[in-house]
Amino acid sequence: MRLFFGISLFLLSSCSNISNESELELKRGLFYNTSNGKPFSGKAYKLYNNGSKMREAQFDIGAIEGSYTYYDNEGSIIYPADEASLDFRDGKKYFANSDKEFWGLAFGTYQSGETSFEVLYENGKVVGDYVYFNRDGSIKSPIFSSLLIRRGDVLYQESSPEPYTGPVFDLWENGNKMLEGSYKNSVKDGRWMEWFDNGQPEKQYNYRYGLRHGYWAEWHNNGLLSIEGSYVDGKEDGTWTFWYPSGQKEKIIMQKEGWWNGRTQKWFLNGQMMEDINYKDQMPVGKWQYWFE
Repeated sequence: MRLFFGISLFLLSSCSNISNESELELKRGLFYNTSNGKPFSGKAYKLYNNGSKMREAQFDIGAIEGSYTYYDNEGSIIYPADEASLDFRDGKKYFANSDKEFWGLAFGTYQSGETSFEVLYENGKVVGDYVYFNRDGSIKSPIFSSLLIRRGDVLYQESSPEPYTGPVFDLWENGNKMLEGSYKNSVKDGRWMEWFDNGQPEKQYNYRYGLRHGYWAEWHNNGLLSIEGSYVDGKEDGTWTFWYPSGQKEKIIMQKEGWWNGRTQKWFLNGQMMEDINYKDQMPVGKWQYWFE
């Protein structure tokens, strides 16, 4: 299997003798110091959000020497892990057979053993986007979603016997982007975006293992927000807010595991309150309040 620095190279950016990755820039396959424009030589590192070191590597004239060394949040050296080997509980990934949240680089493989994707984890959760690879180790470019072939419930590339893993996109007839996202083993995974044909955003949503999971937003075609909320494992969870095309708030719904739980408020288009009701397991409880325009 190839060395695990694909995602590192893809995400990298710092320089000097010892530099933060944010100071590096990838150009023509080499990493340059953004302060002087020269190929970087020395050690570069990246930090977790809590300030502890995530990884480091040695560079010589712009090229990485060997591979990255990864660390957990306590400073101990860790090694890239097959994502399929990690335990999943309560919305987080854990080291196998452990109560310790996974930190560091996770990867997936093709059936033939080559790395198919890499992604970074912090506190057991994905940070950043998945990076997908071809079998030769090059970063996989997005393909038109219309080029995928459906056999039963599974999506394939025409020339591949394996379910499709990688990024996709589609365009409107005027050339503007219609959508972009990614699949993992034929199911939606990660962040997806959709746009109106005028280039305005229409939807932003997240999937995990084919289920809606994470932030969800939709916009009216005038550019104003229409819906905002979140999913957990395919079910609406938390506060969901809806707006009229004018920007006036339409309703706020509290949900838990797909059920209305908590306070629900609705407004007329003129901003006047329409109703105020508390719910438990989808059923109204307590005092109901209604207003007329």
